[in-house]
Amino acid sequence: MGEIPRQVDKKVRRAIAALDQPWEVVKKRDHYFLKIADKPLVCIGSNSSGKASEWQVARTLEDIRKA
Repeated sequence: MGEIPRQVDKKVRRAIAALDQPWEVVKKRDHYFLKIADKPLVCIGSNSSGKASEWQVARTLEDIRKA
């Protein structure tokens, strides 16, 4: 477990903090991904100037729940 970047939406931050499995944040270029055990990476944020839309946040939360 590590530090969650501030670019990540607060709803997504809460979902990550509630996980009972070990996780890790991986940075690739200008995106942040969540790695949970051997599951596929989940995009949780980016360094773009725009804010994440509600659709993006909902999709990320669904991907985290599936992991």
